[in-house]
Amino acid sequence: MSWKKVNKSRLILLLTLCFTVLGAAVFRTPPILFMAATLFGAPLIAWIVGRVCARGLRVARKLPESASVGERVKFQISLHNEGRLPAFLVGVFGAFARGAAPSEYGEDSFELSAPAFSIDSASDSAARAEKNVPFLRFVGEPNLLLPIILPRGRAVGVLEAQCLRRGAFEIAGAVAVSHDPIGLFAAFSAPSRAASLLILPPVLPLARLEVGGSGQGAQKPASAAAVAEAADLHGVRPHRAGEGVRRVHWKATARTGVLHVVEWEEETASDLVILLDVQAQFIAGDAFQNTLESAILAAASASAYCLENAQRVRIFWLETSGGQVKLRQTSARHRGALREILAALAKISPCADSGATLAFLCESARAQCPDFEAFLVLSSDGADIETARKAWPAIRDGKTLLFHRASFSDKSAKLEEHSEKKSPVRDGAPATSSPPRFSNQPVERNCLRVRRGESLTAALQKPL
Repeated sequence: MSWKKVNKSRLILLLTLCFTVLGAAVFRTPPILFMAATLFGAPLIAWIVGRVCARGLRVARKLPESASVGERVKFQISLHNEGRLPAFLVGVFGAFARGAAPSEYGEDSFELSAPAFSIDSASDSAARAEKNVPFLRFVGEPNLLLPIILPRGRAVGVLEAQCLRRGAFEIAGAVAVSHDPIGLFAAFSAPSRAASLLILPPVLPLARLEVGGSGQGAQKPASAAAVAEAADLHGVRPHRAGEGVRRVHWKATARTGVLHVVEWEEETASDLVILLDVQAQFIAGDAFQNTLESAILAAASASAYCLENAQRVRIFWLETSGGQVKLRQTSARHRGALREILAALAKISPCADSGATLAFLCESARAQCPDFEAFLVLSSDGADIETARKAWPAIRDGKTLLFHRASFSDKSAKLEEHSEKKSPVRDGAPATSSPPRFSNQPVERNCLRVRRGESLTAALQKPL
């Protein structure tokens, strides 16, 4: 049963009442007057019955704590009738939050929106403000509806939604609604508890990661076949829980019948330091596709690769807290900690403080990192990269990706990069994808400019 049928029944009842009243006024015969009086009294009786029956109605909602961009998640709604009378035409009004609006994708879908950082690309000054941007899109009937729930009865409904953008979102409580037996009046229950949903950034699968540093800097081969020819090979040992399958040595595994992996010399391991520039004044694009979101996607993908290969990754960014610009960081070394990295990236927001420059980020992070590590700098081409390299000379030997603001501001640009975004990470392992195209050229030494629509996968894998 749907709300459209209820509204149709209401319309029919209203038209019947109007014609009956009109007939009573014209003909004034006892049967018609009696019918008119009955129709006028029925709504009052129905309102009283509906109010009494709705007293025991309760609603509960269950949803996952986190999901990834592009992932479809299921939301479970439970309706309980704790009263002694049946509840009629029971549903969930505004199923998940206030402000649920029909989607531009059709009447059978609806979206939930939340404030997001927006960029006005019409001018260089770029007026920036927060506006409501969808983060969830539900497909199907937005409001569940059941004809009746018996006393002490329970009904469960499931809705499916697609996550549209990363972030930490608060979702208001759902409200159960019960109608009178003829569907004219509604009584609402107390709302369920508000819920939080953390939408993680997606991860692009990488066959290799090419970055550098003032030390060894080279990333280890991603496959056992390549490792067998590497000069830094230490040996082969039995597989340990939590290690990635990319390091499996298949010859030793076939010979012994036990899963074996390759092992490198400890001194050749290069921890990766990622410097993530979040300056608000240099962000260009829309809420779904902008320079900051592309940088976070690159950071998530590089982190997944490093953790898959048992390398430590450290990510630094700036944030305004208490009126001051402070350095934030997250780090991990094991594959199982990938979710912690993604959760930290999901909560990053643009920093509008004028002091949150890339040079200040480099100066703040330098004190906590040795100079022998590998580096990956992610910023827009509006940042002063030369001043940042003077603040931390070691990053000259690392890779820098500068996202081209002009191309991200161009709304007519083709979004080919979406083809790289496959299903979300499961158990820390990114999904597979086809080899991407790459067309950008180096800006200067170890520095690449990435335009909107170009492949991040190729940019991360491109040799220095």
